[in-house]
Amino acid sequence: CAAGQTQCVEGAAQCVQTVLPSAEICDDTLDNDCDGLTDAEDADCQAAGGDVGLIKLVVPKKIVIAKKNGTAQKVINVLVDPATESVSFTDTRTVTVNLTAETGAGVMVTIDPPSITKEVESEMSEEGEIEAERFGFRANIVCTEEGTWAVSWTATVSADQNSDPANDTLEGTSQVICKSSEKHSRQFDR
Repeated sequence: CAAGQTQCVEGAAQCVQTVLPSAEICDDTLDNDCDGLTDAEDADCQAAGGDVGLIKLVVPKKIVIAKKNGTAQKVINVLVDPATESVSFTDTRTVTVNLTAETGAGVMVTIDPPSITKEVESEMSEEGEIEAERFGFRANIVCTEEGTWAVSWTATVSADQNSDPANDTLEGTSQVICKSSEKHSRQFDR
């Protein structure tokens, strides 16, 4: 919001605001409604349903691939809480979860798709708790060298109503063990 400018209106000096208040848009870091508060600080964002947050990133701890250029396909699950605060929330939110992987030199990972967007509505369980929404990603893991390699996974969430960035990222690690096909054959010959 901006202070007004003095203009001549119908023969009299008046202060005309250059930016007028509008409905607060949560998660844009602006004070849209000109009340001096932005996003998480603004009661309008809290009343709109609070925050979207990541609950859990489910990744395999160990992945064994038996030959060079061998592949493994794994499902990586991300659980999202569509309303982390106890508020009355019945609207649908647009939620996007992104998943990335950083790898060691001997392994490559592709994630298909790397980003998933859903319309999510808060639903209450029989116990009166808001149910988590699952986002499932397919990861294709390819060994390029023999050895043990770390894969660091990072999940991030964004939403059209999301007031607290502190719970928008989760990380996890997998160990990928790449074995040569000769060792693999000998193991089964014994």
